[in-house]
Amino acid sequence: MPNGKRTRTTSKTTDSSKAPKNTERKDVKAKKAMTDAAHKAAIAAKISVELLQLATTLEPVTRSTPAVVGARADTNFYATFLRSGQGDCIVLKTPGGKTVLVDCGSTTLDTTTGDAHAQYIWNSLNVPRYLLGSSTIDVMVFTHPDEDHYNYLTSVLDEDRTGRKMTVGRVYHSGDSQDYVGAIDWLRKHMADATKIFKVVHNLEVDPSDQSVVRGEITLDGEAVVAATAADQVDRLDDKGGIRIIAEPNCTVTILAGGVAHDYKTDKDTKKARNRASLVLLVEAHGKKLLLCGDATTSTEHYLIAAGKYAAPTKTRITGVDVMHIAHHGSKVTSGSKELLDVVKPKTEAIISAAREGSTSHHLPAWPTVEKYIDNFTGRVPATAHKGWCWDMNVSRYKVQQMDIPVPVYITGSHGNLDIAWTA
Repeated sequence: MPNGKRTRTTSKTTDSSKAPKNTERKDVKAKKAMTDAAHKAAIAAKISVELLQLATTLEPVTRSTPAVVGARADTNFYATFLRSGQGDCIVLKTPGGKTVLVDCGSTTLDTTTGDAHAQYIWNSLNVPRYLLGSSTIDVMVFTHPDEDHYNYLTSVLDEDRTGRKMTVGRVYHSGDSQDYVGAIDWLRKHMADATKIFKVVHNLEVDPSDQSVVRGEITLDGEAVVAATAADQVDRLDDKGGIRIIAEPNCTVTILAGGVAHDYKTDKDTKKARNRASLVLLVEAHGKKLLLCGDATTSTEHYLIAAGKYAAPTKTRITGVDVMHIAHHGSKVTSGSKELLDVVKPKTEAIISAAREGSTSHHLPAWPTVEKYIDNFTGRVPATAHKGWCWDMNVSRYKVQQMDIPVPVYITGSHGNLDIAWTA
């Protein structure tokens, strides 16, 4: 070796293996980001198309209710019955600025898929009079644990959709919390105080012969509800025996029934009496009344006006409500007794939450139910001739029919979101 020294060749092979790998990783990440962006864009485009299709399926209708814009801070009362396919989703804004969400679910959609439906519901909630600029739902009510009343809550209010974490004040539900698969667990994580989730039972009845209690209770999470001692107290019994959950000078929301277990009327409630146990709410605002019936059955209806301990004052307070939300999507099998309708006799309109086509296993809304309201309204209120989609089993078991409806009975699946605005 020259100079007697051993030469050491340090062929500094640049670790060519590492550089390309890093580059490859970056390339993979970049491609994935592009793919994700393209995927999101495709979903957004699909949602836009579906929402446009949804808007084109509406039946034109003239309603006397004023056009609604409104703001959460104004002193008006607003309610919207959202077009939620075969399901219920109703949002209220009280004169005092509280937002109340009653149910949020669907099992059969109108021309939309799940993502588009969730976006549609959120778009409807994220307006000035409800949740635009706010991250608070003051009260959440689940009428009962059938999935068409709760299964969209988490996807509608998901942070990726809303752009913020929603906070919920109080929750009221019938049945057991575990029956609302995932929904109440989600709510627990979005509450300022997770102890404010209440299972509601309002099924106390008495023997009319001697006023001795036969069975039932009026409880929130197993605790007996005591009488209110002041007009602004919530979670107390009002002077007519309802559980007051909103108490404002110009608005109250009251639970009139919940957890009704006894089958008074052979109501064909096959799902563990869940429908019979539905919460029934009375909203009173600016001198007007709105009755929300969930999926209440004929047995629930009988409890309200005949069997319950507070049936007499309840019957008086729901006589002649302004707007009635027809129970169980307009079912003719489980709900809509003449007994109740003859008492309520809505003054202005009746609203059905139901899909335009629904499914051949449910046949909702049922034309015979709508006919009952036609008979009840005719001659009492101004005619409002329009068309709506109903199931007439005498015509077909497999095809929904477009029917002439001469009175103010409106169906979310036929007409879209239905708004109410009551001013001071």
